[in-house]
Amino acid sequence: MLLPISRAVSKYYNKRVSLVNMAQSRALITETEREHIMGKHGDRRKYEAVTRVRARINDELTTDVELLREHHPGLFNELRDVVCDAHSKES
Repeated sequence: MLLPISRAVSKYYNKRVSLVNMAQSRALITETEREHIMGKHGDRRKYEAVTRVRARINDELTTDVELLREHHPGLFNELRDVVCDAHSKES
């Protein structure tokens, strides 16, 4: 039998683990959207996924980048390095 405090700790821990797992499983694109963009579920699903990702890039990502640039330059630089490094490898 768990004590009430143990339940609270357990609930907090489980919620925290879920948040960590969610953050690790998705950066910009969900697993399902990755499949759709790769064309595994037809052209319509691909188009819909591209539209959702484009909206995130133009809205949420832009806001997040500006926030990092202003309030946490170190994280902003890490993000820039990852994006720019990935871009330079394609060229």
